[in-house]
Amino acid sequence: MIQVLITGGLTRDPVSRSTPNGKQVVNFDIASTPNSKKEGEKVEYFRCAAWGKTGEVIAQYCKKGSRMMVQGIMNTEEYEKQDGTKGFTLKVTIEKFEFIGGKKDESAPSEQGSSVPKSELPKSDEEIDLDDLPEIDMNEINVQMPF
Repeated sequence: MIQVLITGGLTRDPVSRSTPNGKQVVNFDIASTPNSKKEGEKVEYFRCAAWGKTGEVIAQYCKKGSRMMVQGIMNTEEYEKQDGTKGFTLKVTIEKFEFIGGKKDESAPSEQGSSVPKSELPKSDEEIDLDDLPEIDMNEINVQMPF
């Protein structure tokens, strides 16, 4: 069993379907780069499948371009090519996921969870008075992993 953790953007809208025995599955693809800051870096594409309630939530709230972090198991799937030969592909069966990012409008919360409109944020470090920042008691911080 190979566990993977992937962060990236959906390359197409999720597609929901039912199996012959009535189970719901949602299929989608994620594009990811090892370091999104470097230009020209190779993009990796991952085929993903999410079953049941996990798939329903992804189908309802995600679309092409949505950014998310997924955790799952990498599986090899066999299929028949058009010429009749066997082919193999890798697919990630999603166990856990988290939405990252959000809408890109002025009043939307940022990835850090701020609800202050971007127009009211300081433009540079020079505009921030460090004496106005609140004291933080490190013993009161409850850090939880996103998955």
